[in-house]
Amino acid sequence: MNPTPTRWIVVIAISVSAFLCYAGPSSEPNGVASDPYNQHDLVIELLVPGGPLPFECFLAQHKPDMTWSADIYNGTEVIGSGDDVEVVRHSDGIETVWDVQINLAHYDTVLTWTMIENPASTSYRGSGVLKKVRPSGTYEIQILVREATGGSWKSRRSSNTRFLPIESAATKADFVGRWRAEFSSSKEPAIAVFDVDDDGFATGTFMTTTGDYRYLAGRVDGDLLRLSVFDGAHSFLFHAKMLPDGSIAGDFWSGNWWHETWTATRDDDFQLPDAFAGTSWVEGETIDDLVFSDLDGKPQSVTELLDKQGGSIRVLEIFGTWCPNCTDAARDLKTLQEKYGDRGFTVLGLAFEHTDDMQRSTRMVRAYKERYGLDWPVLVAGLSSKKKASLVLPFLDGVRTFPTLIFLNEHNEPLAIHAGYTGSATGDAYEDMIQKFTSIIENNLE
Repeated sequence: MNPTPTRWIVVIAISVSAFLCYAGPSSEPNGVASDPYNQHDLVIELLVPGGPLPFECFLAQHKPDMTWSADIYNGTEVIGSGDDVEVVRHSDGIETVWDVQINLAHYDTVLTWTMIENPASTSYRGSGVLKKVRPSGTYEIQILVREATGGSWKSRRSSNTRFLPIESAATKADFVGRWRAEFSSSKEPAIAVFDVDDDGFATGTFMTTTGDYRYLAGRVDGDLLRLSVFDGAHSFLFHAKMLPDGSIAGDFWSGNWWHETWTATRDDDFQLPDAFAGTSWVEGETIDDLVFSDLDGKPQSVTELLDKQGGSIRVLEIFGTWCPNCTDAARDLKTLQEKYGDRGFTVLGLAFEHTDDMQRSTRMVRAYKERYGLDWPVLVAGLSSKKKASLVLPFLDGVRTFPTLIFLNEHNEPLAIHAGYTGSATGDAYEDMIQKFTSIIENNLE
């Protein structure tokens, strides 16, 4: 039975380019910095095959111009919508209805829902649909919207806000710690790290050879762990059950387009393979013949652009605007450029996008650069397929993941290649990666 009323339209549009992922645990929340005049603490549930996939949303109106903003919360991660929010409130004399549109212009995702302002008989205020553009087509997920519990918006991170508690749950199982995780679709183990407070509020992430699973947030009820994240690109839901032997058996859903099972055992010592060792430069190959289109559609030589920028250490960034881990990398590269740019550190981006529509791809890259303040040149190099990227970048023995960062010297020869990215959600692993980048840069500066 659908518990939601059927009036009130809200749209959250998230298009593919700017970033719903970033280097820090927050992304300039809108409703926090200024005093909101009209605010709504909501939990949006994506109805995926595994059940509700929830995330918190703080919708706020601000004086003096009465503009609206929306912040999405995943534990300590806050994703701001900027100024791309429109709300129209109207009444038919019986019910007050709002039409809301939130355009994040990030990841080709649109959330729409209908909602009544003051429902009389249910905590659910609306229902609607998410539309997500992926390389294989457009997917739709039904959604429900309810009030966040636990007081004001500042307490939205409390354990009873995101996932509704299971009242019959017994004493909480101990999920805290570091785990060696095995996903059914992968031959390579992952690292899972979970933390749970006294109230059962859980946070964590998974680290793989290609990247991390972002800022997961949820709760523990008895022997059940539930975690989720929504950032416009990712819609992840994890369920995990603690088994009598102390191991974990779980399920993982990505939207309504992917499901697999996973298991985990405690292992404080397990490490992932070295991200600098997985991808190699093919002996005898160069990048001299690489030519791709710039954002004006003009062909540009990669080496000519690198040489034009100069510098004794150069990073060739293989990325996509659709990729949150790539955005993590871009934000960190920007920080490194600000620190070392005047000493010879430069960056050139090669974008691999979801479609072969050049006009769309350049629009997305322009928006991406503007949102994150990136001043280095970017060329549109192809489609977001690792197989196709490998074909157009024959100097590598394969493109295994986005992003891949290639550190070059002043002669455009390889110094190091880092495949994948360990974002700030991973804590110490992230700090260790940044320190390695810093060492490479400082050891090769002019």
